[in-house]
Amino acid sequence: MTRILWRSVGVVLMCVALSGAALAFDPSITSLAPASGPVGTWVTVTGTNFGATQGSSTISLGATNAVVASWSDTGIIAIVPAGGVSGPFSVSVNGQTANSSTFTVTPLPSGWTDSDIGTVGLTGSATFANGTFTVNGAGQQIYGSADSFHFVYQPLSGDGSIVARVLSVQGGSNYCAVGVMIRETLDAGSVNAKTADWPAYNGIYFDVRTTTGGGTSEPGSHSVTLPYWVKVVRSGSTFTSYYSPDGANWSLLGTQTASMVQNVYIGLAVTSASSTSLATATFDNVSISSTSSPVITGLSPATGPVGTQVTISGTGFGASAIGSSVTLGGSPLLLNSWSDTSIVATIPAGAMSGPLLVSVAPSLNSSNALMFTIPVIGAWLNQDIGATGMMGGASYANGAFTVKGAGHLVADYADIFQFVYQPLSSDGTIMARVVSAQGLVNNGIAGIMIRDALTPGGTNCQDVLQAGSQ
Repeated sequence: MTRILWRSVGVVLMCVALSGAALAFDPSITSLAPASGPVGTWVTVTGTNFGATQGSSTISLGATNAVVASWSDTGIIAIVPAGGVSGPFSVSVNGQTANSSTFTVTPLPSGWTDSDIGTVGLTGSATFANGTFTVNGAGQQIYGSADSFHFVYQPLSGDGSIVARVLSVQGGSNYCAVGVMIRETLDAGSVNAKTADWPAYNGIYFDVRTTTGGGTSEPGSHSVTLPYWVKVVRSGSTFTSYYSPDGANWSLLGTQTASMVQNVYIGLAVTSASSTSLATATFDNVSISSTSSPVITGLSPATGPVGTQVTISGTGFGASAIGSSVTLGGSPLLLNSWSDTSIVATIPAGAMSGPLLVSVAPSLNSSNALMFTIPVIGAWLNQDIGATGMMGGASYANGAFTVKGAGHLVADYADIFQFVYQPLSSDGTIMARVVSAQGLVNNGIAGIMIRDALTPGGTNCQDVLQAGSQ
């Protein structure tokens, strides 16, 4: 009896000793990069003993689990979740938890500031999450001899430009305006140039004040329906305004000369045209270019399936990936390595063909874009034809293609649509069953086609289901 009791006590004491000490295979976090950022930021957690795959393991920020983009035994890429609060990231593996140093959740990306300009009546605000700026602004106008609005901005030295897609505008009265702006100072009467949507007039306008405290002129305008892309460019004392349905095919709105000092401000502007109510505008695909912008010179390869590692060659990427990103069609890629002239990134699950570009922290300073094509399946590829306004996409599963496309028509002299295709040499036939078609309006179509070129005016023949037809 004594021996049995001794062994029982020994087992209990051994268990206590083990539970009170960290084991060699417990998870451990050694670094966190970046250490701050808004919701949607990709954070690299480096350490040991995370496990080769995620499995049932988790990573969280506060009480909120984070979405995982990549998981390996020594590194995790997680996305700052909505509802996440400042504090450590926690990695739990097999019931054991490791905590990182503090991650600070910020309303805006590093390098960006927001403030009210002029007398607005109600305080404005701005947040950034998952690639989208949400800006709330009051104020009587961004026009005349003095402005009153909310401005989300960063410094710009010398020449540069800002591009954004205006997704939506809610609230505001007749002179409500939202868009992109370059202005000399943060004073209400500052010289400035902006390309802005005026919702009450269903149009994009180029607005310029050429002298401090002077009047505002409108060198150009164009009727549009949101979402729409806007751009304003500074080159010395020349300011140029552009608009685009898709961010690739730009049209000139106007050009105006205005004298500004070297160091100015560039950003997003929102006014509700009221001192008693706020307008809310959302912007995505925001990028700022300057003389120090990164340049992509090549992709290797330029085509490949999910999981492909792409080498991006160029200049001006910066020595570190912290806060910077590579996107394909607006969605982030997984980063393997980063230097000033070369980046290696992996095409993640769910990615679709589109423009690939590099955005360098802290200013979201963006490169030129090169096309990367992901086969849908086998020899099947896809791309938008013409200026579609919104990017289309395609996937294949269980014997069925699912195709999403925007655009105005596939008829007359130029086509605008999403095309899923493969090369055909000489004679051939295509046959398919249209299982379902959702969201077709006006002259919307779904069907099959043979065409001689991937340009809007290509010769083609088609057999389609058209909205409104019997």
